[in-house]
Amino acid sequence: MLTLGSSASLGANTAIPQSYAAVNYTGNQFMPLGYFTSYSVDGGSLTASKTQPTINENYWVKFTYPNKDQVNISGIRRDKIISKGEARPKTKWQVKFDIWLDSSVGGWTQGAGNTTVTMEVMFGNRYYTKEVTPGQSVSVDTGVQTIAASEATNLLIFFRTDNDMPEANSAFYIKNLFIKVTPPHGSFD
Repeated sequence: MLTLGSSASLGANTAIPQSYAAVNYTGNQFMPLGYFTSYSVDGGSLTASKTQPTINENYWVKFTYPNKDQVNISGIRRDKIISKGEARPKTKWQVKFDIWLDSSVGGWTQGAGNTTVTMEVMFGNRYYTKEVTPGQSVSVDTGVQTIAASEATNLLIFFRTDNDMPEANSAFYIKNLFIKVTPPHGSFD
């Protein structure tokens, strides 16, 4: 597998990059606490910590909302996964991670009869949506996607559905983060 900065040589002084970005915080390692920043959080920002959830698993990073109900889109972001020069239509990307919504504090399901929360991943103006049940570990895999707009180089993981807004002090956990972005001719092997 190629890693960040690897390329395939075509001959003297010519190389075509096979992978623009590769992030792999899987297995027995923590994702750095500062890897993501808050995105559009009402009442402050999310607090990141290595506090483990009540399930018997390690290496989760916890994101806690401030003491304010969210009324708009909110979540986490990683700016400039790739440069704008690398982001072209048909550039390929994939994001994988495990998520766990803490159902012991705050709230996630505000609507009557609502048992899941809609979580979204966005990169390159493409959206991936996943229904997540609070209190359960859920694996997210966007599959290989293609960039729709060259100016969109930030990765977002967020909540925006009216009945699924996080309430004050809600928390979610992420682990096993994997991100890969390749040029249109690149390989996902």
